[in-house]
Amino acid sequence: INMCLAERFGEWEARMEANYAAALARLPEEDAVRMRAGQLAWITYRGMMCEVEAGAMRGGSGEPMMRFGCLARVTEARARELADLPR
Repeated sequence: INMCLAERFGEWEARMEANYAAALARLPEEDAVRMRAGQLAWITYRGMMCEVEAGAMRGGSGEPMMRFGCLARVTEARARELADLPR
């Protein structure tokens, strides 16, 4: 389960990065600056929130499953959000 969730997370991470790069390329510089700052803030948010979720099983064998499940789910949502930005 952990390996499958880690793989799913990696796939969504790659899609998110591609969607982010495409969105960034379309923006005027002043908005690109905001987008870069927003993405960095989002990455911090994702990490902290997924640690909170994984904390429900801290130290147990389910901790990685909780972490990767959260990372995959939240990253999928962000990838879709970036893909839906106005062109």
